[in-house]
Amino acid sequence: AAGAFGMSPIRRSLDRAVLDRLIILTNTPPAGTPDDARSLARANLVTVEKRIGSVLLVRAAGMDEATKAFLDESRARIKRALAAQTVVMG
Repeated sequence: AAGAFGMSPIRRSLDRAVLDRLIILTNTPPAGTPDDARSLARANLVTVEKRIGSVLLVRAAGMDEATKAFLDESRARIKRALAAQTVVMG
């Protein structure tokens, strides 16, 4: 649709790479990763999940299909990662 909100494929790829890294640092950090890095990665995931939720709430109606699918997928991945960390960290 004309004027639809959307993210470019390059932006989505970059955001996926960042999300991948944050999830790794949160749930399966490489040996020697400082505890603070893990905590900061988790905090970033929480913040990103909240921001995605806000964007989907406010702008979903005018969003292109690829962007909405990307944001939905990203939000689901973050929720799974945070739930897995809760189980691992117990």
